Amino acid sequence: MSEQYALDRPDEMSAALAAVVDTACVALEDRVALFALLHQVQLRINRALRQAKKDGLVEEIVRVHPEGIGPVSVTWAAIDVRWPVNDPDNWSDDMLQDELATYAAIAPAYIRHVPDHYEIATAELGQGMVDADPVARQLHREAKARRWRTEAGRSATLKVREARP
Repeated sequence: MSEQYALDRPDEMSAALAAVVDTACVALEDRVALFALLHQVQLRINRALRQAKKDGLVEEIVRVHPEGIGPVSVTWAAIDVRWPVNDPDNWSDDMLQDELATYAAIAPAYIRHVPDHYEIATAELGQGMVDADPVARQLHREAKARRWRTEAGRSATLKVREARP
């Protein structure tokens, strides 16, 4: 293997990561060996992370540092989301349908007109939330306030900011 990618230096992981994709300086056999090594490391890391989650790491971080700690932040995800506004029972509710028709004029990308009724286009609204569309965010807030969108609860997850070498 090239001297440039010696793995006995402090930045061994960075060197291995660089070498595995360097087609110009590293022989195929060496790149395959590094790929296999990195893959095994990844499997072991994933196993350790799963065990840490099982052992209550997320709950402990939420309890002690609710905003997160260091490069780790706590995010919350909805569990068992439902959209009762789109239930068949609401298709004939004239008052609700009038409200949705009003929203359709304001936010046509997020309200679908099915031949006999209006309903919220949940996938499109979700994408609008991801895209940080202010119209989507407002409709989402109002849907939650009106209980047009419900969830069974919220689950804490950890998000790690990427460390820069």
